[in-house]
Amino acid sequence: IAELEENARAMKEKEQSTTNKLLGATAIATAGQGLSDTMAASSEAAADKEAEEAMRAYLATFRCSYAPGKNVSGGEVQVELPGGNDLIDLYSQYVNLANSLKVRKQALDMRPGIESETILDSAQTGLYDDIALGKTSGAYASLARALQDPNSEDAKMWAQQKEETASKKKSGLAMAGVGVIGGVAGNLLLNKNAPKERSDEINAKRENITKTLDETIQNIIKTCNNEIATAQATATEIKSTITDWQSNPEYADFVSMAESAEQLTSEQDIIKLREHPVCN
Repeated sequence: IAELEENARAMKEKEQSTTNKLLGATAIATAGQGLSDTMAASSEAAADKEAEEAMRAYLATFRCSYAPGKNVSGGEVQVELPGGNDLIDLYSQYVNLANSLKVRKQALDMRPGIESETILDSAQTGLYDDIALGKTSGAYASLARALQDPNSEDAKMWAQQKEETASKKKSGLAMAGVGVIGGVAGNLLLNKNAPKERSDEINAKRENITKTLDETIQNIIKTCNNEIATAQATATEIKSTITDWQSNPEYADFVSMAESAEQLTSEQDIIKLREHPVCN
């Protein structure tokens, strides 16, 4: 018990030393920050994946209708709609007829008509002079544009975001590992010369002592009971072979002592040995 108390005191002093407190705090803080970063990155990655899946499903619903029952899926390019080129032939025919009529009226000195009106031409009207800016990127990546155009700036921003999340998760795992392993390694280095925990060793020794004591007590009880049995057998023999044994104090005292002796039945009976008439 004294050894166990001394071991407990030494372990408490070791655990509460300033060095071990600092080591434990540093290891816990490092591992905690690493796990926090890992969990945050995992949540971000899950959110990115969920958003990407939802946007893909949403983009799949895009349709451009150009006639009853006819449509084109969103994202398709080089689509030619029927009837678009018919206007070109009609325009050419109109221009030719107007020029021919204009020349003939001039030759006949006739008053000009509708054929002399300016024929609208896209190259002359300036209707399409303004150049569209098209799709432009903002401060944040457009997930729709990123998925529709893998080569766009938005796609690059989205890929960079996912890469940063993966890197954050990787570094978080590494930091958590450093905190745990560093704490173990630091503990081994700082406490290599410190008192060792000996409770198992002390308890094992106590077990051996207890076992030996139990065996010794059992042997004492067995020996005492054998002596009692021998004494009682001798008393019986005295009573059967010696007629006047009661008048002989030596025989009478022995028979009384033997017959009054009680067998020991348990380890607690060991305290009776001091006053036992046979085994004291």
